[in-house]
Amino acid sequence: MIIDEIDKVILSRLSKNARIPAADIANNLKSMGYKITERAIRYRLRRLEQNNIVLGYSTIFNPSLTSEKISRTIMLKFRFTKDSHILIDRLNKYVEEAAFCVYSARLDGDVNWISHFIFDSVEQYELEK
Repeated sequence: MIIDEIDKVILSRLSKNARIPAADIANNLKSMGYKITERAIRYRLRRLEQNNIVLGYSTIFNPSLTSEKISRTIMLKFRFTKDSHILIDRLNKYVEEAAFCVYSARLDGDVNWISHFIFDSVEQYELEK
């Protein structure tokens, strides 16, 4: 796959903020003289992902808020059964309600679920085990 100047700008903007809206990237490109729509940006992002140029998106935590806390990332691989959807719904409800869960998502691929937890203290971590 050939990466053109527009793709390079998209990648540059993503490297600074992985959650940047496509509209912001389109506006940035328009200010540089390119005529491109938000929809075209989303299409290009999807193409960059499908061609393994963009492998994923990540979160960077503020160390001053997390340094004295316990931080754990959990990755789950499911063995699917007829009742899997019930268990996945329960897991989703749990991570949505857990104040110590700062990120959680369902994935496609080798890993089916990822969650990141930050506990205020060892005691809270032990209680939640």
